Amino acid sequence: MSLKLNAILDKIPTFARSGMKGIWALIVLVIFTLSTDLHAQTNVSFHSNGKIYLVIGVLVTIFLGIIFFLVYLERKLNKLEKQINDNE
Repeated sequence: MSLKLNAILDKIPTFARSGMKGIWALIVLVIFTLSTDLHAQTNVSFHSNGKIYLVIGVLVTIFLGIIFFLVYLERKLNKLEKQINDNE
């Protein structure tokens, strides 16, 4: 992987390496390089063997859990605010 990174760095012009432009260009190049490597390794299809429904179910469960927790927390905070306002 370091050979790939060195090859990429050699392709970046020297004027782009100086300052923030060089950092952002390097970040973008690394992200694109990693994303293509990850995409090439994913040859498993979740939809073909039905696991996509499991993934969606887990995501929906987590999302609903977060929503219920936030509603519970909001009600508790409203009760505490009401108690503070009644004591004043």
